[in-house]
Amino acid sequence: MRLPFSAAVRLVILAGIASTLSAAELVVRDLDAGILARPTAFSYTISTPSIERSDNDAWSSGSGFAGGYRHSLSRPGDSYGLVVGLEGAADGYLYNQEGTFGTFTGRPSLGAGWAPFDGWTFIGEAGYSAGVATLDLPATKAAPAFTAQGSGSGYDLRASAWWSATGQLQVGVLAGWQTMTWKVSGDNSTDMTFTQSGMCYGLGIAWRFSSAPTRLE
Repeated sequence: MRLPFSAAVRLVILAGIASTLSAAELVVRDLDAGILARPTAFSYTISTPSIERSDNDAWSSGSGFAGGYRHSLSRPGDSYGLVVGLEGAADGYLYNQEGTFGTFTGRPSLGAGWAPFDGWTFIGEAGYSAGVATLDLPATKAAPAFTAQGSGSGYDLRASAWWSATGQLQVGVLAGWQTMTWKVSGDNSTDMTFTQSGMCYGLGIAWRFSSAPTRLE
């Protein structure tokens, strides 16, 4: 029985789509870098030998730069698998356009990746961040200048989508939620604790070193 021409064309197109989808394998061997918009709202507690005060406030702006490496682990032919990563970030915040808060963090991550078809990779991951921070507030009519250093840690959840612009160059977007708690100590035995929580967003590029999957037998 001979198929009509239109039916034959549809079958060829569907077969081509099916072969493309089945051929997609998860491969992440990415050295990546990107810019991030960080949450600006925070709660804080200030402690001195004589008083303790808690309140809520917000930075005027918060942004940063991050770079790292991600690696996928998948079985032969699978379009999904584990993705592990390690990232470093430098972030800066402005307070009333004068004061600054700077942080440097390291972030290991673990998640899952999915390559539903060639040229696209989606990753969901959880990360733990820890690092150091410096707070600098200029003198005002009400208070002297204040400088403090300390450390902090927190965690986040992220989702990202990556498009293969070329065989090796990837372009991506990400969105997620994070929380970080910082403890800094400064002049006159003054201690401050900040807790930041909220959404973060970013744009990134990555260089994929290889397209050969790591096999988990």
